[in-house]
Order: sequence, then C-alpha cells, then structure tokens
Amino acid sequence: MNKQSLKPDSDNHVKSSMKTVFIILQILFVAAVFILWFTSESLRESRSLWILAVCAVPANFVTGVIPYDPAVIFFARYHAIFPVVGVGVVSILLVEGINYSILKTVLNARLFTKVHDHRLTKKLIRLFDRRPFPALLAAGFLPLPFYPFRLLVALSGYPFYEYILSVLISRTPRLLLLVLLGHTVEIPDAVFYGIYIGMVVAVYLSAVISSIRKKTVGARDG
Repeated sequence: MNKQSLKPDSDNHVKSSMKTVFIILQILFVAAVFILWFTSESLRESRSLWILAVCAVPANFVTGVIPYDPAVIFFARYHAIFPVVGVGVVSILLVEGINYSILKTVLNARLFTKVHDHRLTKKLIRLFDRRPFPALLAAGFLPLPFYPFRLLVALSGYPFYEYILSVLISRTPRLLLLVLLGHTVEIPDAVFYGIYIGMVVAVYLSAVISSIRKKTVGARDG
C-alpha cells in the first residue's frame, strides 16, 4: 500500500526533473545563440538564410531585443520569395514553442503567485479569454508588440497547439508581404543599416524612458 502511494509521487518527481532539465537546455540554447550573434562579426555580415533563422531567436525570444521585420526585408533582397518566408516562419514557430514552454513554467511558479492574483492581471486574462484566437491573429499579423500576448498565453493556460497555429496563420502572410517589399523596393545598404539601428535605439530608448518614469512616480508616491 505504501509502495503504491509512493509511486505517483516518484513519477511526478521524475517528470518535474525532466521538465526542469528541458527548460534549462532551452535557456542555454537561447543564451548560446545570443552570445554567438553578438560576438561574431562574420555571422552578422553573412547573407545566408540560416543567419535569418538565427536572428529569429534574439528578435522573438520573450520580449525580443532586435526587430525581425527589417531582417526579413533585408534577406529578401538576396533570395527567392518562398525560401525566405519558409525559413522565417519555421524559425519563428520554433522560438515561440520555446517561449511557450519557458514562460508557462516560469509564470506558473510560486514566485509569481502575486502576479496571477493581481487585479489587473485577472482583468487582462478575462479580456483575452473572450476572443483569444482572433486576438493572437491580429497581434501576429499587425506591427504590434507581441510579447504581451506571449505573457497572456502563458498566464491564461492557452493551449499550445492553438497558439502555434495562430502564429503560423498570422505570421505567414505578414512575412510574405515583407519579402515582397524587399523584392520591390530598392534600399541602399547604408540607408537600411541606418533605419535598422534607429529602430533598435528607439526600442531601447522607450524602455529607458518608461523605466525612468516608473522610478519618478514611485519616488513621488513614496
């Protein structure tokens, strides 16, 4: 009797350990891609499509640290339409699978209980749960920040396969339009790099300004 009662606990412990190892491996993989990308100049200057696949990690992992759309437009200038779209879509799907796994595990940990119980979080989840699939389709197709929806998916327990399907349906036409843009509009490399750097600076500058504002409001309230 005791052995039978202990077996489920043992099985759960093994599953939990395997899940933890899987999450750690995913984090290490993402970290390796980040390090490789930011330390290799030849990697960043390559025109190979596998570089576009690598770009998908820093661009789409959780909040994303670089814009991905300009990279798609850039590589579209050197390759046929459908290979670029295919590589872009598959890469994004893989990264979103990692996002789902990591965020669901992390945000459902006891450390984030207060986040779940917060009134604003519950309100956002209720709004998202009304029309989750159309919301994901719109967010994936339109040029909107997508990371809030990644968080809502994890917090609400939205099904994995439906999430991946929404990403596939929304990102495919978006990438197709970007690739067509890259094929039809001639942009000199210098101008393209300037626009890309400007977008990155704008993203980080807005984050810094937001952080400063929060600190200022917190100091006033204190």
